[in-house]
Amino acid sequence: IDIAELELDSLRIHLSGDLLTTMPLHELLLSGLERIELLAGGGALHRLSPHNLREVGFAEGEEVLVQPAHAHPAYGLLQEYFAFPRKFQFFDLTGLRGLLGTGDGFSVRLVFNRSARVLSMLSADNFLLGCVPVVNLFPMTSEPIRLDRRRYEYPLVPDYQREVITEVHSVISVTASDPRAERPHFIPSVFAQSDSEDGASSNIFWAMRREMSIRKDINGTDVFLSFVDRSDVRTVPDEPIVFAQLLCTNRMLAEQISPGTRFFGEGVSTSTLIRTLYQPSAQRSPVMAAKALWSLVSLLRLNHRSLVDGTNGVHTLQQMLMLFAGDSARDQAQVRGIKSLTATVATARLGNDTWRGHCRGTDIVLEFDADAFVGTSPLVLAGVLSRFFSLYTAANSFVRLAVWRGGEPWMQWPALSGRQCLI
Repeated sequence: IDIAELELDSLRIHLSGDLLTTMPLHELLLSGLERIELLAGGGALHRLSPHNLREVGFAEGEEVLVQPAHAHPAYGLLQEYFAFPRKFQFFDLTGLRGLLGTGDGFSVRLVFNRSARVLSMLSADNFLLGCVPVVNLFPMTSEPIRLDRRRYEYPLVPDYQREVITEVHSVISVTASDPRAERPHFIPSVFAQSDSEDGASSNIFWAMRREMSIRKDINGTDVFLSFVDRSDVRTVPDEPIVFAQLLCTNRMLAEQISPGTRFFGEGVSTSTLIRTLYQPSAQRSPVMAAKALWSLVSLLRLNHRSLVDGTNGVHTLQQMLMLFAGDSARDQAQVRGIKSLTATVATARLGNDTWRGHCRGTDIVLEFDADAFVGTSPLVLAGVLSRFFSLYTAANSFVRLAVWRGGEPWMQWPALSGRQCLI
């Protein structure tokens, strides 16, 4: 195939390999890239800016974990970072349209402003194409729930035959069925009573409860479904049978898959090779302890200003991040490795056009303890926090985050407002 026929505008690259190699490489690409040289097919040389190498995993549509419609996207970023940091080890090389020339290939040279030990450890295997992060989630229809009116809640089971390896991740919708009715009756969630059209004309709602499984040979959690009316009184639908549309996981089964395991995709030719690059990350069950639940409720009182204001800013940030770090000693060490947070009021121009005026925002400077980031990088966490703060900031404002090391600037991200680059 002639590369001119591909009409490539961008190329997605995954930093593959051991984290002790890919994380220092990630740091170097963020903070030490001076320019990119593209040697096109036919011999033409094009110079690209470091800005042509875009971090991947932060934009809308690049999420891996499924989030409820009402969930704040800033928290989704934190969930994904602590669950699967490799998800952020992707870059897009952009601005390629019309530059690749002709022939069967082209070359890319990365020119850095300093030497680094990691450069001597690299090979072509550390830069892979055709990679994508995946998550063990799939849709299912639950087993029918027969409403015998003898209990106040009912077990929600995806598959009786495979219950040992099938667990409910989330409930998408619930319907009640009656053989004498023309169509099933949709039942809205209890949270739809006041803020959704789904609950506008319904007098019954479903609620879900989750608990750690105490059954022999079944890991993970069990889920139960109950029903209430508008007065929050326990009740059941008039229909005798209820179904639920679910998103499910395979409990702890997925983390037993070895690197290099081959998969077959639905609707994908069997000649297409799909395989795992790494051991899947361990499943994280939700924390059920009452103390943790109260801590989650405390997120509701947080806002952008409470996270960055005053001497308690770094402590407040660490407290919040610990909720996402869970029981992982490595992740907790990273959170404690945030040494300082300094926030100052800033002003920035809205784009390059002078008529657009200026905007007030916040400059945030973070410093980290490098010893807390063995096998990872403070710049990866800082990149996540840059987007987190920008999604958390007030309207008509911005956040510009920088990382300092040894009393000197190390890395600065552009001013961001929401998911948009301001300047």
